[in-house]
Amino acid sequence: MPILALDVKTVKLITTTQIITSVYAVVKELIENAIDADADNIEINLIDNGTSLIEVKDNGYGISKKDAPYMALPSYTSKIANFEDLDALRTFGFRGEALSAVCAVAEVTIITKTEEDNVGTSYVMNNDGQIVNCESCHRSIGTTVQVRNLFKQVPVRRQIITNTKKANQTIKLLETLMQCFGICKPNVRIQFRVNNNVTFTKPSLNNIREAVNHILGRKIMSNMEWIESKDAEFTLQLMLPSKKVQDLSEISHPDLHYILVNNRPVKHKALEKLANGLILEYFEQESYRKKIIFLVYIILSPMDIDNKVLNAVDKYIRKFYGLKATEIAEQNVSLDTSVCYEDYASNPNENIADTEWPACKKRKIQERIIQENIVKEKSILNNSNECKKSSQNEEQNDNQTHNQKHHEDALALTTHIQSPNLSDSDDSNDTFSTTTVIKDKAADERLTLSQLPIVDLGEDFDFIEEIENSNISMNKNDANKENIQEKEKITMETWSKGQITGLKGGTDIKLDIATEKSNDNLNNKLDETLESDRAHVDHKDLNFLKHVRLQVAKENPTLTAAQTARKITDFWKQLSSEERGYYRDIAQEEEKEHKTHEKPEGKVDANKVVSGRNKNRLLQLFEKMKNAKNERKENLNMRTIVPWIIDRAKIITRSDFESEHIIGRLTPNLWVATICEQMWVVDITGLIKGLKVTDIDANKGFVKVVKNKQYFKRYQVKFKRRREGKTDYYARKRLTIQDKNKYNTPKYRLIVRLSNKDITCQVAYSRIEGDRIVCAAYSHELPKYGVKVGLTNYASAYCTGLLLARRLLKKLGLDSLYVGTTEVTGDEYNVEELDDGPGAFRCYLDTGLMRTTTGARVFGAMKGAVDGGLNIPHSTKRFPGYDGESKTFNADVHRQHIFAQHVANYMRTLEEEDDEAFKRQFSQYIKNGISANDIENIYKKAHEAIRANPEHTKVTREKPVIKKRWNRAKLSLSERKNRVAQKKASFLKTLEEAEV
Repeated sequence: MPILALDVKTVKLITTTQIITSVYAVVKELIENAIDADADNIEINLIDNGTSLIEVKDNGYGISKKDAPYMALPSYTSKIANFEDLDALRTFGFRGEALSAVCAVAEVTIITKTEEDNVGTSYVMNNDGQIVNCESCHRSIGTTVQVRNLFKQVPVRRQIITNTKKANQTIKLLETLMQCFGICKPNVRIQFRVNNNVTFTKPSLNNIREAVNHILGRKIMSNMEWIESKDAEFTLQLMLPSKKVQDLSEISHPDLHYILVNNRPVKHKALEKLANGLILEYFEQESYRKKIIFLVYIILSPMDIDNKVLNAVDKYIRKFYGLKATEIAEQNVSLDTSVCYEDYASNPNENIADTEWPACKKRKIQERIIQENIVKEKSILNNSNECKKSSQNEEQNDNQTHNQKHHEDALALTTHIQSPNLSDSDDSNDTFSTTTVIKDKAADERLTLSQLPIVDLGEDFDFIEEIENSNISMNKNDANKENIQEKEKITMETWSKGQITGLKGGTDIKLDIATEKSNDNLNNKLDETLESDRAHVDHKDLNFLKHVRLQVAKENPTLTAAQTARKITDFWKQLSSEERGYYRDIAQEEEKEHKTHEKPEGKVDANKVVSGRNKNRLLQLFEKMKNAKNERKENLNMRTIVPWIIDRAKIITRSDFESEHIIGRLTPNLWVATICEQMWVVDITGLIKGLKVTDIDANKGFVKVVKNKQYFKRYQVKFKRRREGKTDYYARKRLTIQDKNKYNTPKYRLIVRLSNKDITCQVAYSRIEGDRIVCAAYSHELPKYGVKVGLTNYASAYCTGLLLARRLLKKLGLDSLYVGTTEVTGDEYNVEELDDGPGAFRCYLDTGLMRTTTGARVFGAMKGAVDGGLNIPHSTKRFPGYDGESKTFNADVHRQHIFAQHVANYMRTLEEEDDEAFKRQFSQYIKNGISANDIENIYKKAHEAIRANPEHTKVTREKPVIKKRWNRAKLSLSERKNRVAQKKASFLKTLEEAEV
């Protein structure tokens, strides 16, 4: 499916504005993309724990050139076309935000190739997800995503991911993530490397059992058993501990419990708790802190995810262990998507109206007394329509009901009920009302609490009348007592936290409804709850009742309690705002006085504890000061005497009759010791004489002689090159030693040696008889390629390494497969191995005894060999351009050194400052007619010439034939006399010529 932009409606529904916050998030998103691309080989490589480079390479179907411009743009995806496609979603990602989020915080390079492409293509992305550079490169079918300098522009995030402790935690989380993906996708080969060290690897396997066996190991799997379900609706596989396990510590681990739904790792706390609890129940373990290893593997349709799965898991675990079956209460299925899974689909058959409760997280309770009283009482909520109907039908019976009350119940009634909502300004947050649901039998449609409006009762609301109507309507609602009793169990703590089953909406319901028990229970328990119920009434209402109730009772002695309450309510409505403010001020003053009386009582114990601590600290300080003063008064003799404190109880007590202890030394020869509860003074002079040892100093004690006769007898002379300081054999051992499973396989080394006139680069491997050289290159060969001067600088070292790499690969027939990089940028480059061909030539840098400082020439030779096509593990921390303080690498500085621009800059500076020093320092450059501007072109041509013909040509020099004198034939006597005569004649002739 091509990459297309989602429509605006779908984007609004599924967009999340994804933000990358860690290395873990980057790796997770890239692995999911690789799996969605049907890759069966995924390699993850982290350099510097992911801060410098995150590379994820796969062999999926790649990204076509048509889709490449849209691959990192937000809301562009190939997984879905619209919102309805989510019902049949089988991939990890679908929003099209991962690559866009990664590009926003890092430098991203994507190398990809499809089956239709002849060569791979490398795309360099900017922070907006757009392509800024595109070039062809070598790549097999698949995709490689390289993320460099993560959070480079976000210093705070950068500091977090560079923290060593945080980085180690991230590596552990990533290893756990690889294990989960390895189990979910058994056929996928996964290799995870951190700083070029393999941390986790999993080969391609056939099924999930083989994958789990490979990851957990045989020791754990020997204690496990598998269960498979025969349910037609879904596929279920369980891996549980065997019944024969004796020690639970062998199968306990906090992180090794896997829940896999539709080949996705899932965090489901309810399912984990269920499985772990059932296993511990079988093994009769009371501690639920132990986390038992188990695996739950489920394959089903996304629309069928509900409590049936949880019940099935419970059923099969109980059946396996022979536990009694119990029903699991239905609950909302929620998944922790911190790993990689989405929310469950909702059940369409569920009746939301029956289970819905209002959200109460923002409710606040002002006083503790209100909580206790509300829990004790049964609160009842009547629908507004029913309240209106009942108030009209039963208003005729008010006089009969109220006449049965007594005048003495007026105060009890007014203090028991909650204060009426007389005005908006009076009761802002002072009151709290609890609500419960009562179903209407006559109504066909049921109103849920989320559908109820927020009611403002206003000043015309007659609170006492509504209380009477609610008491009468209680007889009509007896059928709903079961629902009311169930919801009474909800405490105020769970109500305030929102921990209520069936909670769906977020509506905050504000209804001031009176809460009370039935009239019979009210009359029976009125005297007992009088004081506790006063907390339900505001202080301003109590003050108003004290002033008005007696006056109303005197003027109307025949009124019932309900009529008295209605009369008081009318008086309150007639008050002005200033009069109401008067009662409010009185109530506030009383509350302040009440709080001031409570505070000293609560702080008494705390003050005592604090004062006690301060007193102890002060005493300790005085004691230290006293000791310090005494030490100053001591004279010189007292200071030089060391007190010998003998604990007699410690000396006498013993743990064993045969135990012997040394207490201390009295004099150089006298020691105090305890032997069998007796204290002895031992003279060691006799002991030393008995041992017949003459070289023991009594003051120094016993000294072990190391260099004795046996030492010199077994002494071995160190190697000659070690004595001469030419070879570090400890480092050589680490470079030459080979793994046991690779016995007799050569371990190649790149040997770089520098001298005053030459640079030597060799590729060798070690044998018992010595090193064997495979190929070599020297800087004195560079004049052949146009470099006639400066044969020992950094640029020449780079050329020598490049010459060695191309010469070696041509010798092995790999020069056409591994070309290296032809464009010298100075940036980090690593050779990628072919999937369908021979691997890259791998070797390790051998620096010998040279100093490995930043910018050393030995690393220039290594860089040339890497750019030439050799696979050498390395880092950019030793290249010129790396800043140790900011931990950043500048590739432009490194490029200038490769082309000897640092030499050119020095030539210009020296020529301007001191012309004589310039002529003396760069005499060879002047002799060959090389200026500072010509240096870069010289090395560019040298690189091209080296790649064109890297072979070594032997130089044949014709020497004159000189015969050996000892091969001449022996002269006879006559021949010798003739030779003497010739010499005399020639000598005389020269004399005659001289005289003339």
